[in-house]
Parts: sequence; C-alpha cells; structure tokens
Amino acid sequence: MKHLLKSSLLLLSLVFYTHNAKSQLDTTEIGLVLSGGGALGLAHVGVIQYLEELGIQADRIGGTSMGGIVGGLYAIGYKVEDLKALAVDQNWDYLLSNELERKEVPFRLKNAQDRYLLTLRREDKAIQLSEALVDGINIYQLLQKLCSPATTTRNFEDFQKPFYCVAVDLLTGEPVVLDEGYLADALLATMAIPGLFQPVLINDYLLVDGGVLNNFPVNEMRNKGADLVVGVKLIDKNYGQGRKGLSNIITKTYDVIMQSARSLYEGECDICIEVDVTGFSAADFDQADSLIARGYAAAVKMKEELLPLKRTQLYSSFGKQKISAPSSVLIKDIIIEGNATFPKDVVLQSLDLENKGEYSLVELQTAVKKLQASGRFDRVYYELPSEKNEQAFRIKVDERNNDLLKLGLNYDSDFGAGILINPILQNSLGLGSLLDVEIRLDRNPYLVANYQINTLKKLTPEFELGVNSEEYYDYQDAEDFESSRLVQAHGRFGANWHPNNSMQFKLGLEGQFFGLSENARRDVFQGFGTDLWNYYFQFQSDYFDRTLYPKKGGYTDLRAKLITSNFLDYFDNSPVLWLSGSHLQVVPITKQTQLLLHTQIGHSGENIAPQYDFYLGGLMAHRRSNFVPQLGLLPMRFQAQNAASLQASLRYDLSEKHHFYLKYGTSVVNNTFEGLWSDRWQSGVGVAYALKTPIAPIELHLSSLTSAFNLVFLLTAGFDF
Repeated sequence: MKHLLKSSLLLLSLVFYTHNAKSQLDTTEIGLVLSGGGALGLAHVGVIQYLEELGIQADRIGGTSMGGIVGGLYAIGYKVEDLKALAVDQNWDYLLSNELERKEVPFRLKNAQDRYLLTLRREDKAIQLSEALVDGINIYQLLQKLCSPATTTRNFEDFQKPFYCVAVDLLTGEPVVLDEGYLADALLATMAIPGLFQPVLINDYLLVDGGVLNNFPVNEMRNKGADLVVGVKLIDKNYGQGRKGLSNIITKTYDVIMQSARSLYEGECDICIEVDVTGFSAADFDQADSLIARGYAAAVKMKEELLPLKRTQLYSSFGKQKISAPSSVLIKDIIIEGNATFPKDVVLQSLDLENKGEYSLVELQTAVKKLQASGRFDRVYYELPSEKNEQAFRIKVDERNNDLLKLGLNYDSDFGAGILINPILQNSLGLGSLLDVEIRLDRNPYLVANYQINTLKKLTPEFELGVNSEEYYDYQDAEDFESSRLVQAHGRFGANWHPNNSMQFKLGLEGQFFGLSENARRDVFQGFGTDLWNYYFQFQSDYFDRTLYPKKGGYTDLRAKLITSNFLDYFDNSPVLWLSGSHLQVVPITKQTQLLLHTQIGHSGENIAPQYDFYLGGLMAHRRSNFVPQLGLLPMRFQAQNAASLQASLRYDLSEKHHFYLKYGTSVVNNTFEGLWSDRWQSGVGVAYALKTPIAPIELHLSSLTSAFNLVFLLTAGFDF
C-alpha cells in the first residue's frame, strides 16, 4: 500500500512538472529567422513544411532576401502547399528578365524588344551602363499579386504572424528593418541584389538586398521580443572550391569582403537548422523541388532539438484571423507622383482608367503594366488603396528623361555582317519629344531619323528623314549576277494612330530622291536627280505572344503608295499605285509544335522603275518590303511587277532554346497580274535548326527547289534588322 501511494505521488508530480513546462512554453514567443541566398532560399519552404508536420508554429517571422520573401508570404497566411506551388510553377526566366508582356508593349517598341545586345544611357553628359541588368518589374508585379491579401495592412505586426525583413540603405550604408509600409515594396527591396536589380526607393531610403550586410537578422528578432529564435542557414560545404571563371571569382571576392561586415550585424540563434545546399547555386530556380527537399531533410535531422517546441496553443499569433485579398477595390482618386513631363490626364489615358471607380486587382495591375510598357518610365511603383490614404491609388513614376544608345549585331551568309546603332534622344527637343535614329552599317547601309511628339496619346504626328544604299542583283545564269547600287533619300510627314498596342496606322506625304553609284545600270533605274512625291499608307498589326519564336499570334503588314512626280500625276501620266501585303500566322498544334503560315502579295504599276519591282528568292524578306522569300532560290533571283507567295513551316520546340523546322514554300512573280495564276510557280522544301543563345539566336537553313536538287545554304546569327 505504501509502495502504491509512493508511485502515485511520483506520477502526479511528473504530470504537474510536465504541465508547468508546457505552460511556460505556451507563453514563450518563438521567432523564425530565414537567411538569404537567391534560389537557395527556396529550401526554407521545406523547413517550414517539417515544422508544421511536427506541430511547431513560429509566432514571428523575419528574413533577408529570398528568406524575406518566403517569410513574408508565410506571415500573411500562405500555406506550405501554396509556397511549394509558387516555387515550382513559376517561369523564373521571365520573372528575372526585362521581358514585358508583349500585349502591353506599345507597337513602336515591340520589335525593339529583341534587336539589341547592349543599351547605354547618357546621364550628366556621360555614357553609362544601366543601373542593373534587370529592372525588376516582372517580379514586382508578381509580388504585388501575391501580397494583395495585405493590401490594407501597413503595419507588419498586424499580419497573421508579425513580420519584418532587412534591406541596406545605399545612402547611409546601414541595414534597415522593414516592418511597416507596403509589403510588396519591402519584399522587392530585401531581394534587390546590387547590379542585378535596381535599388528600391522607399521613403528616404535607397534600398538593396539586406544580405549585403545582414543575411541572418537574428538580433532584430530578439529586439522584436522573441524569447526563443529558430534560424535557418544555407550552407555550401564546397563553396568556392574547384570553381573557376570570372563570375565565381567575383562572387567569392564579394562574399569575403562582406563577411566581416556581416559579423557586426548577424546574431546567434537558439536552434540553428543548417541546410546543405552543396551542388546548387543561387541561380538554380529550376531546381526548386530539390532545394525544398534539402530544406525538409535538414529539418528532419534536427527533430530531437525541435520536438520540445511543440505546444498546445500558439502565443502571439493565437486568435488572429487570416487576412485575405479583396475581390475589388474602390478608387476615389488616382495620385500620380514624379510625372514632370506628362500631365496627369495623359498618364490616366495611358493607364486606361477613370479617376474614380471600382476595379478588380487584375484590372489595376494590367493598367500599371501598360504604363510600364510605354517606354517612358524607368520605374513604376504603386500602392493599392488602403483606409489610411482614403481609397487613393498611388502611382510613383521615374520618368525616362535620359538619352539612350542601343547597339545590335548580326550576320547572315547572304548579306554579311551588320551593325545597328540606335541613338534615342528623349525630351531633348521639347517635353515629350522622341528622336529615334537608326544607323545600319553593312552591305546595304541606311540611316533613318524619326521624330515624334510622344504624348502617350493614340494619335501622334511623325516626321522622318532617311538615306539608304541598296544592292540589286541582275542574274546572268542560275548563280552569277551583276550588282547595281541604288542610293535614295526620303522625307516623310504624317501621322501615327494606335487604336491599341497591337495595331498601327500610318498616313502621310513622302518625298523620294534617287541617285546611282558608278556601276549602276542607268538604263534600268531611276536616274540621278529624279524626285518623286508620294502619298503613303501603312497598316501593321502584331499579336505575337513574343518576338522570338512565338507560339501563337499573327503579324500583318500592308503598305500602299500612290507614286507621283508632283502630287498630281506621274510625269504627265496617271499616278502609279504600289501595293505590298504580307501576313504571318502562328497556329499552335501542341505545346511544343506550331504551324507557321506566311502569305505575301505585291503589285507595282506599269512604267515605273525596277526598284519598285518585287524580288523573288532568299529567306531575308524582313530586309525590304519588296523581297519575296522562296526556299531553294538565291536572293533576288527573279524580279517582276507582281508577286504572290505562300510559305508553310512546321516548328518543333525541342526546348525553349532549341527549335527544328520543316518547310515548304511556293511562289511566283510576273509582270502582269493575270500571269500570277497562269505562270509556273516555284516550289521548294527545306529544314532549319535554331539555337537561342544567351547573347543572340543562331539559325542554320538548308533548302532546295522541288523541280531540281540545288542545295541553298543560309546561316544567320543575331537579331533581325
């Protein structure tokens, strides 16, 4: 009996001790700190997953860079499954690029998206590179969408789990704790790696990635009141070993320099989960699954240390409701900041928003994308309405007032190497002015200067001056030809109308002035000193989803000229009508297969010089509007006043970088329109392979006529211009 009483007392005391310890734990605030590391930070998702499986919930979240992003989303209520899906399903190549959604890009900028290798800026009378490789607009748009549940919550203490992240102020050289304001801006700042992303302006701070000085903000967590801190560090056991190359040397040097500075700010946590990320790099976003698994495995190894943190209830976050995104937002005012050049009403027109109204978050984001894509602003930040600013939609713009110098290179085996130089002067000739000069240096050089008053409106006046020198071939047999060179200058005055970003109309007056080189056939071309005065019209539409290797959409180019010698007649004869029309349609068949259909037709009136004829042969139809492509023929093999062509290609995308084509084409040129249907059409077949390199695309084309085998080879490297 005495033994039984003794055992019962011991059992009761153990129960009381366990309950007392559990009660103390229930009132202990646990902080979770997540370090930075680019793509490596996706491992934090795996750690959080295991903590939840153990029943462990942090009361506070803090982090830097990718740790800040994962922590911030977790703090506003995203579940582990949500975070895993976001990490795995994102198109990281798009997010970490300057590629804009093409449908939002103004027509005049669409083709310029993939033409240049280098862009320089002129600031303070000096030529400079851009502030960063990536402007960050794509990942900012994603953060805006993901952070929409926190739209009306500006104090991060009021999140489902109180949160902070860390950035570094370039103006003071000190770390900055971001625990209030607009969450999307804070997350963009904490991950803004210097040189890769543009610095982020928040209040009076110019902020970059917090990992520069404080990649593991434990001390800040303790200052916030956490009693116990669990930290997650990313460890590369072989970091810097056996790695060669300039980028790795720079990365290692940067890390060595920053390490001593970080030691001043980074603290020690109570429980440290070290995730082995050996074999991965900060750019391995396509390895999200594997990195999440590494984080999970690292947390499993710490099971014994973590189990005592399991408790019966949450402390600081207990009872808080999950915040959710509003389905729509009531806008009472739109505030534009930083718009020195463009008045508010013009910016609103570009946004395509009324000053007041109720909008969905998607509608507001789409409007901002249009403004960013206009090409007139380096940065567009915005804050969705909150109660604090009385339903005002606040947009902060950084106008692009500096001049640009763009450089492009290409090569093709038909016409040789070329350089494209494109200086752009913005606001130099008046507010809203845009002087765009293109200079191509190759066997067919040209210079074109286009001046517009860019008011962001749909209808704008346009002035253009240009001079070009073009070769024309006169074949003696199947391969040998004589070359003539025609020099012409032109001037245009007209108007551009853009009903939307995918369509453009041009209408106006044109003057053309011709001259000839020494070896030109003067009996064929318009002679030196000939002046022509024309009326011109052009319609273009571009619905491609992307410039290079589009997967869907179409492109149309229709041009018409009424050619005269004095705006009334053509050397005492009726004015001559010249027409050219082409359309390329991309039809998706499967996810990796597309059918490309290209049609072209042209007409040039009688009694006009051959520079207006249509030239059949080659595949470089983009060089001139009167070039007609044909597989199996050399460039400009035949010429006539009328042309018709149909080309069909089946493209298979082996990957985003490798593309394979099977081609068929048939075409005809004839001096009479009726002859297009009675004459024998040329037919050809071909294959092609395209490689999209980090610098520029490379393509190899092989083709032959179907009537006789005659292999025609074409190699191109670089962007078309």
